[in-house]
Amino acid sequence: MIVALMIGRSGSKGLRGKNTLKVLGKPLCEYPLLAAKRSKYVNKIFVSTDCPIIARVSKKYGAIHYRAHWP
Repeated sequence: MIVALMIGRSGSKGLRGKNTLKVLGKPLCEYPLLAAKRSKYVNKIFVSTDCPIIARVSKKYGAIHYRAHWP
């Protein structure tokens, strides 16, 4: 079994909220989820995030989500 792990922090230092910014009509965090979902090699997708928007997008693609506690 091959799993994909995506870590999506909400506290970006360079560009605030970059993972939720829309690029070509989709949040930036949606693109790696879409690639993992389409891959014939990935069986499960796990997402670790503290951002409710990233959590909602990850659930849309069937990812297993858990709330991260960043230091």
